[in-house]
Amino acid sequence: MATSSPQPQPNDDHGYALPASPIALKTRLNEALARVERLEREKKNSMAREKRAKTTVKSLLGDLREKNLINEELKEKLEFYSDLQIDLMAKQGHEYTKDYREFALTLHLHGPKAYKYLRETRHFPLPHPHTIQRWLRSVDAKPGLNKMMLDMLERRCQGDQAKYGCVSLMLDAMSIRKHVQYNPHTQSMSGFVDMGDGNSETEVATEALVFMVVGLQGHWKTPIAYFLTKSLSPETQRVLLSHALEELHARGIRVVCVTMDGHASNVSMCNQLGCELKGDPREPLQTSFSHPVTGEKVFVMMDACHMLKLARNMLQAYSPIATTTGQINWRYINHLNDVQKKDGLHAANKITDKHVYFENHKMRVSLAAQTLSCSVSVTLRTMRDLGYSQFKDCEATAQFIEVQDAFKCVFQVLDVSKWYVLHNIKYM
Repeated sequence: MATSSPQPQPNDDHGYALPASPIALKTRLNEALARVERLEREKKNSMAREKRAKTTVKSLLGDLREKNLINEELKEKLEFYSDLQIDLMAKQGHEYTKDYREFALTLHLHGPKAYKYLRETRHFPLPHPHTIQRWLRSVDAKPGLNKMMLDMLERRCQGDQAKYGCVSLMLDAMSIRKHVQYNPHTQSMSGFVDMGDGNSETEVATEALVFMVVGLQGHWKTPIAYFLTKSLSPETQRVLLSHALEELHARGIRVVCVTMDGHASNVSMCNQLGCELKGDPREPLQTSFSHPVTGEKVFVMMDACHMLKLARNMLQAYSPIATTTGQINWRYINHLNDVQKKDGLHAANKITDKHVYFENHKMRVSLAAQTLSCSVSVTLRTMRDLGYSQFKDCEATAQFIEVQDAFKCVFQVLDVSKWYVLHNIKYM
């Protein structure tokens, strides 16, 4: 009688023991493979998370600042995009999102070295400069109030009310060369008078009036409008300013101060708004007007640099000027320059021929500031005390220069609009 051989019995005493059944062995193998696959997937995901964390804008800003590729002002601007992941900026067949576009435009325009470093050295998928040029060509930059910039300010204000909610509005007109050319983007002729209202004009523009918003908190500014003009009346300028104030108010932005130069049309516009800038000199000036929507005070500040040049120009053009203390006269500046050239020495001042004959350098603020400086006032009195006869009656001129220098020192130490707002905000 044949006897069957004994069957091996499964040994479950040890974890490394193999099961006797092929089916059980295959099941155990599949479970092990699944576990390995899961661990590899978790490792891959962990490495991807780590890589994404290292390639967000926030993680790169410190590195770019340490390499001196961006300054603090640009770093502050880019922190708005701190959560963007640069390595995922563009996938094949997909367009750049709006936030990625804004980030790339800001970095390329304000930090081209950093942009080149990230794109060419770190090989991040930033758009090619030609792509950015194409985007810029597609930006609506027609004359008038720029809705894109106003909407951007509204979003920034909603994100940081303290930084973007209180501003100063600056306006300035600058001369431009008469020129008409074809614009292939708009398929129209550019260079004519354009107020942004869509009306066709036949006169060629000679000036550009620009409106710019400057933050009272933080270092930022942005243009919000420009108009191509030929001869803009104070009435029209007042309407444009009112529209700008209304648009900013509609977006939750409060304009506390309007800054401009001392041109006659600007003074007339302010008087029409409710100021009193050219009244009786014995009466106090009215330097604010009511906001067209809220009725709050909006203060007017004349540009300090421009007013300093106007004071110098007035002294040169209208001398002598009679005062209660004597005559203010430009000829003392002439005499001082002549004496210093003759003796070959400068008495602790910077007066030269450029300061006396400034017709070809009217725009240089430094010449006006050095002419109306305390050092010149002291030198005039010193020349008088030393017995120079041509400086005998220079006291009134020295006092006038001292007053101008005192104002200049205040403007140098304090930011004009911020100082004025902080001084008057409690009365609003």
